[in-house]
Amino acid sequence: MAKSSSEEEIKDKLSFIRLTELRETPIKGNFDLEHLEKINAYIFQDSPEVAGKFRPEVKINSNELWNKKRYYAGFGTIIVCYSPMDSKSIKEAETVLNSIDINYLKTLGKDDFAKEIADIYKKMDYIHPFPDGNSRTLREFTRTLAQEAGFKLDWSKCSQTEIYLARDFEVNFITLSRVSDPIQKIAIKDELDAICYHKEYKPLEKIISDSLIKLELDKTKEYKIEFSFNKEISNTLGKTTYNVLVNGVPVQQAIKNDPNVVNVLNGLANHSDIKAKEITIEQLQNGIIQPKKLEHELKVTRPDNRTLDANGHKIEAQKQKSSSLEL
Repeated sequence: MAKSSSEEEIKDKLSFIRLTELRETPIKGNFDLEHLEKINAYIFQDSPEVAGKFRPEVKINSNELWNKKRYYAGFGTIIVCYSPMDSKSIKEAETVLNSIDINYLKTLGKDDFAKEIADIYKKMDYIHPFPDGNSRTLREFTRTLAQEAGFKLDWSKCSQTEIYLARDFEVNFITLSRVSDPIQKIAIKDELDAICYHKEYKPLEKIISDSLIKLELDKTKEYKIEFSFNKEISNTLGKTTYNVLVNGVPVQQAIKNDPNVVNVLNGLANHSDIKAKEITIEQLQNGIIQPKKLEHELKVTRPDNRTLDANGHKIEAQKQKSSSLEL
């Protein structure tokens, strides 16, 4: 007779399914705290009591640290100390994520990029904003961030134990820098030393670097962007609406087929006519745009269709510039 699954096992299986879904359709956002909340809410939507919600502030004495005990099979228990999740912690989380500069990250090589991602990961894991699934949420967040910056971050290239040891070391290292009590410092140093003795311990930055692949752009590939009138939505909402197509395919399907479409759309969002019509990157990635009516227009008009390169630049404009130089 088969054993029945525990409630926790069922929740873990459901969260795995949600993470698999996110591999196909990542949650779009600005890589800020709201974006992180949305990812957590999606992964744990089957546990609505915690999904997308911050853990409550921990009220403890000034000489205490909020901690969790982590058991490693065949090794023992490690104590990991986190933030109290007070208003200061939330502000710190906002600061960490608001400092993310996608355009800067795109300029980095693999090792420098790994350093940046490790810095974000360890700071957010120390803050530990959610009651459950902080690691799963952060792995999905950083995976999506890496993809946006032109990298593939494959966390499955390392073991769960390696990830847990690395993150626990970094979290305790941050804690060590913030405590002043001598006894607490000694206790945390003991935990750090214990982690380093584990045979599977590797620094977080190395784990991330080993799990990264730089996605090379196919500079010869062209992306035809079309805007197709959506009569049904326009009539329903009373607002002129267009579908976004990339090489004849709805944009969300195009992104699944070719992750670089996200990069193309980022370039498109910076075109002067797209900005003038107040079409956002979120609208472009969702595949539905509602252009603003400009002062000189009698009615709302769609943006011109165009062909772009892998960085979202107009190919027609490049050809015209090249031709003019040849004259």
